[in-house]
Amino acid sequence: MTGPAPLGRWFPYERAVVDGPVRLFCLPYAGGSAAIYRDWQAQLAGVAEVWPVQLPGRGGRLRERCIDAIDELVDRLVEAIGARTDRPFALFGHSMGGIVAFELARRAPDAFGRPAQVLFVSATPAPTMFGTEGSAVDALDDGALVDQLRRLNGTPDEVLRDPELLRLVLPALRADLRLCESYGGPPPGAVLDCRVRVFAGTDDHGTDAAALDGWRATTSADCIVRHVPGGHFFIHGSSGPLLRALADDLGAVAGTH
Repeated sequence: MTGPAPLGRWFPYERAVVDGPVRLFCLPYAGGSAAIYRDWQAQLAGVAEVWPVQLPGRGGRLRERCIDAIDELVDRLVEAIGARTDRPFALFGHSMGGIVAFELARRAPDAFGRPAQVLFVSATPAPTMFGTEGSAVDALDDGALVDQLRRLNGTPDEVLRDPELLRLVLPALRADLRLCESYGGPPPGAVLDCRVRVFAGTDDHGTDAAALDGWRATTSADCIVRHVPGGHFFIHGSSGPLLRALADDLGAVAGTH
């Protein structure tokens, strides 16, 4: 068994980070990698330092064991991110990444000595919408799993149509789906003290109004729900409106420090 991965493996694009007043740590959707956010480093330059996070089992960490339990993953992320929270920081997560970002935000005050300035979640139902329902993903063979992913619209179609790419990402996808299925939501009374910004695609039918409005109960600060054009993966096809909103919110944070 190998020991913990060097902390630098969590941040494969660290050399491309452009200095900024706020650090934005970005977490991927199920089966996704840090590459999703690579272009954001230039697009948000001057507003924020963008730190795409690479989870085990994908990208340059393909040979590492995937983590399928949220508590273990957040423990590891706390260790990786901790040394980089010496200035104001924010968290962004898409779909599964939104739940991981939320759990990181819950830990932040105790783990880092300061809260996140903003929690950004996109295409993510509120944490209370999750429940412990076992691990149905383990009952599916690869073909059935791909069919389910198509129905859920939870994985980019270009991945599902490429057999070689699919072979590489299926282990991470299975682990991430186990993580989501086993997540029981936050404990009663767990409330953040940071701003929350929720984004949803206008054509994403997997996140209805109740699933989005539930985020308002997760914080004692203000929570704003915004809709942008596109489906579940609007961060690829309609990133412009999302990035403009992020820039506005991050600029407001920078202006208070």
